[in-house]
Amino acid sequence: MSPTDTNSWEIEILGADAGVRYSTKLPKTLLTYARGKEQAWSATDLGFAMPFKTITGGIFEPGFPDILMQMWAAYLAERAGHLGDRFGCATPAEAVAHHELWAAALRSHAGQTIVAL
Repeated sequence: MSPTDTNSWEIEILGADAGVRYSTKLPKTLLTYARGKEQAWSATDLGFAMPFKTITGGIFEPGFPDILMQMWAAYLAERAGHLGDRFGCATPAEAVAHHELWAAALRSHAGQTIVAL
């Protein structure tokens, strides 16, 4: 872990013709490069948009109340059957399955063995 990166992660995908890089340290920036162009990463400002419309404008960054309202909107839309192609909220069964999967992965790693689910 490098200094000042105590709660950051990043992903970098490199191909023969192009590459992308993203970090939670700069959440609104996508770095890209392409073959045949200048050999440098190009930064693109991603902007921001909420899945459910709010009175907060798109030029403002969201705060805790905005995100809380988005969670409520997702929950209520799912209950009313209006979620459409959006992801639904996690169910208790999914949370239990997620916990079981990670617990099995930890046991597997600790014992260097295969753990049945």
